[in-house]
Amino acid sequence: MDARNAAKREMEAQVSFDDRGNASAERALLGDLQSRRDELKVRLEECSTEWGFEGPIYRCYHQSFKVYSLQGQTQAIVSLLASLVPDRS
Repeated sequence: MDARNAAKREMEAQVSFDDRGNASAERALLGDLQSRRDELKVRLEECSTEWGFEGPIYRCYHQSFKVYSLQGQTQAIVSLLASLVPDRS
């Protein structure tokens, strides 16, 4: 029982140690997410339409060259997400 408690305390100490280093970065990310929520929501809605999701997946499955239109959408998503954490890009 003591070994399990010691292992649990050690794991909790490790988690809290790891959390301290990332806390400011996490707060900054959450702040950016909240401030750009509308922009992210618009992008999600654009990507969730029939022609934003189902069409490109259908084209990819059938190996159509029209799937290349998906690259622009993917680059826009990557750019938007990378802009949320500019110091990690």
